[in-house]
Amino acid sequence: MAAVTFKYLKMNNKIIFITSKHRHLLVQAIDYDGNILSQYLNNINDHRISDIIYTCDGIYVAGVNVTIYKVNVTLSDANLNVDLVPVVIKNPYPLYELYSLRFSPNNLICALAMVERKVQARKEALKLEIIFICKEMKPESMLDTLLSNPMKKLTHYWDYIELLRFQITKLKWRPKLDFNELYLSGAQDIYKLKIYLIFLTYISGLKKVLRLVDVALPETSTDIVKEKILYLHAKQLLDNLYTKCQNEGQLNDLDMESLYGTKKYLEYYAKKYKTDNELDQNVLNALENSCDYVCQCCDEKIEGFTCKSGHLNMFCMATFTPICSDNYLMCQCCNATSRADLEIENPICVFCDLYLIKPD
Repeated sequence: MAAVTFKYLKMNNKIIFITSKHRHLLVQAIDYDGNILSQYLNNINDHRISDIIYTCDGIYVAGVNVTIYKVNVTLSDANLNVDLVPVVIKNPYPLYELYSLRFSPNNLICALAMVERKVQARKEALKLEIIFICKEMKPESMLDTLLSNPMKKLTHYWDYIELLRFQITKLKWRPKLDFNELYLSGAQDIYKLKIYLIFLTYISGLKKVLRLVDVALPETSTDIVKEKILYLHAKQLLDNLYTKCQNEGQLNDLDMESLYGTKKYLEYYAKKYKTDNELDQNVLNALENSCDYVCQCCDEKIEGFTCKSGHLNMFCMATFTPICSDNYLMCQCCNATSRADLEIENPICVFCDLYLIKPD
């Protein structure tokens, strides 16, 4: 029977091939000349293997009868040892068939693609259902992991965030966290401010449902928190552009537009919140009237971020420049927008650190 699912990995200068043949799991250790050194062949159970997936935590095998095994492979000299560890699922789903599974980046959440096989359902068209299961993990531990993230990016930690959201909104869990300290530390740490924005969004949503929520927040306006995030982003962008100018001697047109937009936002923020403008005065003078934009509604000149009539224009959150065409990117989580001509591979959202996509 031909192999359907095929995976491989490198171990001890050998290639480990992992594949399935109906009910059997086949693991082979092969050298770089194509010689089979050792192999393992065994049927997992009396049901067909539906999927094999490789994750950061190892290799997992799924059976059509909703059974999942973790495959532990060890290679000593030319001897191959394979150990199958069953993954415990609280709900056995006896009336379902499992056809595929995928794990989140940190293996906290698993998505199961299943089909219900009830007798009465045979008269109807088959429907594919996506069921999410997760590891049993204390929310306090997930919160500590999120706060101590060494990468200072939320991009690959959204499985932690989603589980915390479930704990807060569904199970009414109250995070034991000093929000005052978190908010104050966010004045210099944009990552901490993003985490505060996430909790603010979830807790505000919970307060709309439950009148009694004993969680006090130092700032309850998402708009103010987002403007603080943009302020820190503007300062960081200004430093990056200054360093680039020092190293390369000049800036391209997009960088000059970003520099001008950054200056405008810092001026706007300083005026609105009555803070000192930390931008160098020489930079202010050099960028005066260097870029002109017109309103998309009335064709009047945009002063700062609006025209004289106060019309709203679509702006790029990454560069603080107007979006003047239908070709733009957006965040699926918070709907933040960005220009599509950014000279960045896989640009991410300023607020969520999620990858931006083109809208449908």
